[in-house]
Amino acid sequence: MAVYTVISLIWLYKQPKDVVQNESIKKWLFYFISVTLFMLVIYFLISNTIIPYYLGTAFLFSVVIIFFGIWALKNPFLFKINREKYSNSSLNYAKSVYSVNQLDVLMEDEKLFLDPELTLAKTSARLGISTKQVSQAINQVHKKNYSQYIATHRVEEAKRLLLLEEYANYKISAIAYDSGFNSISSFNATFKKLTQITAIEYRQSHSL
Repeated sequence: MAVYTVISLIWLYKQPKDVVQNESIKKWLFYFISVTLFMLVIYFLISNTIIPYYLGTAFLFSVVIIFFGIWALKNPFLFKINREKYSNSSLNYAKSVYSVNQLDVLMEDEKLFLDPELTLAKTSARLGISTKQVSQAINQVHKKNYSQYIATHRVEEAKRLLLLEEYANYKISAIAYDSGFNSISSFNATFKKLTQITAIEYRQSHSL
């Protein structure tokens, strides 16, 4: 049991944030496993008469159990069983991959994202599936929502244009509109969010 708890602690420590998404759950597991290991150590010391057994130890165990019980009551999400997302959808993962592959081809070949008036409804009409299924497919395959998916393509197009010689004298606003954005403010915010730098900084960093 001691070996198991130690291995569990090491495994938990090495988990990246995207695996244990909720830090509260990670904290719960860390404390729970640590206390379990502590109890095992105390039990080992008592069973080998290294320390004398006394009622205080039993009291300590009771306090720990009560503490975790109260914590669990205050954080019911720790024991909530979440239903699998899209479990009732008629679009399974294989179909999602197929739909997204079709969508990726449309984005690459026809550059649908260049249309500043592009909507989820227009996109779903091109794919021949419902808007909900388009959103589901993008979310399942790319782990993004529809807006983020389109924004990513537009920013990649802007990055491409910023490096073209024929666009060297173009203003950032012109490149923003040529990339499918319908406002310079939206472009600036999205570009900075996805690249961590501004479009001007991106152009300057590649012109050296």
